[in-house]
Amino acid sequence: MAANEEEEGSGFTRWIFKVLAILILVCVGIGVAGYFLESKVKDKRADEHRDAVAETFSPVLEALREAEKGGRIEPEGIDVDRTVRVLHEMDLALENASSVEEYVSLLSKQDYRGVDPAVLTAREEVLDILFRLYETQSELDEQEAAWGFARRWMGLLSFTKAAQIDGRFAVGGGIAETPSVELDTSSIVAELEDAEGERNRLVQELRSLQTELVDANTRHSKVYWDVLDEWDRLCLHRDRAYLAAYKQDWAAAAEAADAAIAMAPHEKEAHLLKALAMIESGEAANLERDEVGELLADYVRRHPGASAPALLLQGVNEARRGNGEEARLLFEQSSANYPRQADLLGELLDPYRVRTAYLRKSRSGNSIRELYKATMLGAAWFSPELQTAKLDFEAGDFETGKKRVMDHFARRRSQAQWDLIVYDVYFCEELLGDYFPQIFPEDVYLDLEIDPTFFGNRYELAIRNRSDRTLHNATLILCLQFTDMHTDDYETFASETQPDVEAHETTDFGEMEITMDLYGLDKDREDVYAQRAIVVSNEAVVWVDTIDFKYARMPRVPKGATNVLVEKALGALDREITLEIDSERFFDDDVTIVLPREISILKPVFRLRYGTESYRPEENLIEGGSIRLRFDGVAEFEGVPEDDLVLEVHGALISFELRWKPEEGGGYRFDGVKRGG
Repeated sequence: MAANEEEEGSGFTRWIFKVLAILILVCVGIGVAGYFLESKVKDKRADEHRDAVAETFSPVLEALREAEKGGRIEPEGIDVDRTVRVLHEMDLALENASSVEEYVSLLSKQDYRGVDPAVLTAREEVLDILFRLYETQSELDEQEAAWGFARRWMGLLSFTKAAQIDGRFAVGGGIAETPSVELDTSSIVAELEDAEGERNRLVQELRSLQTELVDANTRHSKVYWDVLDEWDRLCLHRDRAYLAAYKQDWAAAAEAADAAIAMAPHEKEAHLLKALAMIESGEAANLERDEVGELLADYVRRHPGASAPALLLQGVNEARRGNGEEARLLFEQSSANYPRQADLLGELLDPYRVRTAYLRKSRSGNSIRELYKATMLGAAWFSPELQTAKLDFEAGDFETGKKRVMDHFARRRSQAQWDLIVYDVYFCEELLGDYFPQIFPEDVYLDLEIDPTFFGNRYELAIRNRSDRTLHNATLILCLQFTDMHTDDYETFASETQPDVEAHETTDFGEMEITMDLYGLDKDREDVYAQRAIVVSNEAVVWVDTIDFKYARMPRVPKGATNVLVEKALGALDREITLEIDSERFFDDDVTIVLPREISILKPVFRLRYGTESYRPEENLIEGGSIRLRFDGVAEFEGVPEDDLVLEVHGALISFELRWKPEEGGGYRFDGVKRGG
């Protein structure tokens, strides 16, 4: 019986071991199956990631390869301007993109036609390395780290900053403008190693690609700098053409434009400058064959997406050749195209960013920037609305001409382009002559009120309207000059638009933050040394200055000028001029003078002189057909006054005096007008 029990126990034990063995085998099987299943899932995820990365990169790589092939087939089609612009936009995309997907998407949308194939090859190789780097990083945090690494690396070696020096790289601030600072290429991966720590696989991938990135950028840096050298040489010719055009030396402008065209037959600016020089010199109107028309027609054919300035030039050319109706049609077509093309034309400013640091520091450099931007954005001479207004004014249609002027500034407002507003107003004063100040003759009766806030870098802004005309839909553009800025240069800040600037009221334009970057220096309200403003409304576009500014400028107003406006204003003085003395005051008496409203077009400021004293008016308002001036506390006028009363009138076109002499029986009699006083 004991033997049976022992045998039964042994059988049970064997059964237990069998069950355990089966369970172990099942667990091992499950583990092995799980391992292979997880591997398959990881492999599938890796494959999906590689496919997604390939899909992300393929559009831009294909675009670069196709453009490269086209450039190799037609080397005469290389456009150095477009090459520089595309390089710069690639760098801007790198600055602005928050992910590799966004960066590649931005690059894939570029127009690579006419870009130097050597540049495309260089960029394609760097992107291919970035593709392989990103392809290996399937985890989101690894992707972000890899993009951060690549973005920093490529940013430091962007075309505006990288140059090969003794096998290493130098980083500068522009086209050889800033002294170079050597960059240790190993430091980026070392910093990433410290930051990433346990991510050994990512670090190893980066280390393996580091040499390739260095080699690619080293090999191709000469390509970038050769392009920039060529662009610099082209800019030398065009800058000369811009400066000559600004000085109206049309022969020199045409000569420099021809040199630029010979160097770069597919560029835009010199072709426009050549046409401008031929038109303004009068040469175009005297040619039997319309060479300017042919030049511009070819430009439009080559650059249909940037045709607005060429259409404007065609219109001016037709107007000079006596074809007024054709000119108007071309101006309308140009006007319709400028808003549509504003963004495209504005992109052409990007390559000029690397030159702004030194162009803005001189009067000549500012002239180049202003004329270039005016050409591309439809400002000043290149405004189709202003050119049409000139035709209307000359045809005797003042109201239509006025509407065209307002249309120009309405377009500039809709495009939110205020950096050329000062240039625009100066040009209107020159191009439109006597017509422009007649649009709103009472502009001197608008006063800027500007006060710094107690805290921060803000100004409180308002306009006091001393005229009897209300302005509607008014935007105030504050024009400031900062320390280190050239005397003809302004930085503009636009206020919120106000529905009304009521007659004889003060309108609040709110607070405005004042900060800017100038040549890499931070500027704020404490750096402002001069301030003016321009108001843009439905009725007027005029300067608005403080009362103190108007009086401070008074001694520098030119004297003795004569033109139609002066004669018209002075002719109004033949009407009744009144002088009243208020003797009811307890102390010194007040003096009130009423003048014809027409005097306002001279932009006058007034001082009343009595003996050795002079007085600003306490009240200076336009009411109906008159200007009403009141001077408080001038003198005791009992009996026969001893001194003349002299009203000094200092205007933008002429200065003169109105004189009253004492009468024997008391009081004063008007003694006439003295010019140039």
